[in-house]
Amino acid sequence: MTESVGAADNVVGMARSEFFPQVVAMGSYNWDRPNREYDPEFYDHWSVTIAAQMNVFDWGGRWNRVREAKATRLQAERGLKMMEDAVRLEVEAGWQEHRTALAAVEIAGRGVEQARESYRVTEMSFKSGVASNSDVLDASTALRTAEMNRVAALARLRLADAGLDLVAGIVSDREETR
Repeated sequence: MTESVGAADNVVGMARSEFFPQVVAMGSYNWDRPNREYDPEFYDHWSVTIAAQMNVFDWGGRWNRVREAKATRLQAERGLKMMEDAVRLEVEAGWQEHRTALAAVEIAGRGVEQARESYRVTEMSFKSGVASNSDVLDASTALRTAEMNRVAALARLRLADAGLDLVAGIVSDREETR
């Protein structure tokens, strides 16, 4: 997009150049013998030509081409700005997702700790005859659910990390299986 803006600047310059005359200069050096019968000797001579050309009847068209080139440059600049804003937004969204995933992992970790403690207390209560078998099963189910929530939060964190790598343009060639 930056190159497009630069190219549009060049087009504006080319359109503005139509307001100036086109000047051509040519030169040549010749060494010849044009007529062998009358002029038997070789001789040299120079020839220089300078020409200027300008269409004076196309001022309105020139102005329109300059305005069109400026509009194209403005369009390219706005496209570049939109692209930059989209990248910034994508990076910010990636960071937000990463922070949210980190918080979810922390919360899920605390949930696992609480579920383990609850299971331990319920199991001890069951062994002492205070809790029923269904209370132990409920605590065990709550612990497994908390552990699954932690795994899901870790997976979300991995996806957020991969999203950040994608946004940053980082290509990872490592293969991880955990």
